[in-house]
Amino acid sequence: MRYAPNNIAIILSGDFDPDATIKLIDNSFGKIPSREVKPFVVPVEDPITAPIVKEVVGPDAESVNFGYRFDGANSKDADMITLINMILNNSTAGLIDLNLNQAQKVLGAGCWNYT
Repeated sequence: MRYAPNNIAIILSGDFDPDATIKLIDNSFGKIPSREVKPFVVPVEDPITAPIVKEVVGPDAESVNFGYRFDGANSKDADMITLINMILNNSTAGLIDLNLNQAQKVLGAGCWNYT
């Protein structure tokens, strides 16, 4: 999809002259025509019914990432995942912080949620 005025945002912060900034934005983007923005359709993935095993060899140190599917950003799962993330890793006293990082059992561990 190409960018158009009706599907982008210009976000500014700091000390600037609003009138001059509006003129600059209008001169730079004002003549770009609007386009139809198609609604986002969430892809439906096939369920994972068996382990997926991949062997990767490379020159870097070992690392691992785990990913888990959930019902999406608009589901109750999203709130639960955020809560679980903070219990595990909140940069101070999460379970990963205390039991792995502060105990120096690993070089670095953490978790995050991507909704």
